[in-house]
Amino acid sequence: MSSFFPIATNRFNITKYGRHGLALKPKAKSSGYSFVIYSKGQELDYSVKKRTRATRYTDIIGDTGIELAERTLRLEVKLFKLKNIRDALNVISPEKGVVKLTDVLNSTAPVMLQMFELFSGNPTELLDRLEWLNTISTAPEGFTLSEIFTAERFIELLRENNFDLALTKSHIRTEYINASDTELEYFNRLSNSKQNVLNFLVYRKPKSITVILALLARLQAYYSTGMGVDNG
Repeated sequence: MSSFFPIATNRFNITKYGRHGLALKPKAKSSGYSFVIYSKGQELDYSVKKRTRATRYTDIIGDTGIELAERTLRLEVKLFKLKNIRDALNVISPEKGVVKLTDVLNSTAPVMLQMFELFSGNPTELLDRLEWLNTISTAPEGFTLSEIFTAERFIELLRENNFDLALTKSHIRTEYINASDTELEYFNRLSNSKQNVLNFLVYRKPKSITVILALLARLQAYYSTGMGVDNG
């Protein structure tokens, strides 16, 4: 996922969370949510020298709990504003400034799937791109093969320059040609096309795509059984 997310979007800050996790937060200051993914096992602490909350937690869950934690991927959506809570959980609150706890707990909104869709993680679209792989002679509607290849290379350059457009422009002008702002903006629009990003991910990140699709399949199964009532 650390390979997938930075390429799928440049609208989010992606930072390390704990020892093995990722924290994703929108760059827009007005946003009121974040998405955290980490190994539950990273919360375990076996220290015998100092008693902490982590060591107490490890003792309480015992060997069975430890084994489960070490193979559990934890997904958390942190919602900081009432508007984000309502939108994410599909809660309609008639009283201004209030979201009832019962509405939150009873929500069946597929919150985690919604989070993945923000990062081009819609399973249908990803599968469509994989199917297109079998008919490579036909370019996706609206794009030529030349444009697709151009977009893929520009995505690579953006990644190499930490998704900073100004740095990428300087890189191109230094290493290649003194391209105009108009040309570079055109490349940027191509690279930010969702279709081109998906194509890039399918071709260049097949292992990442496989992991993401497997995870999304589990999430879909979870929500479809009605188990997703408490979204945590």
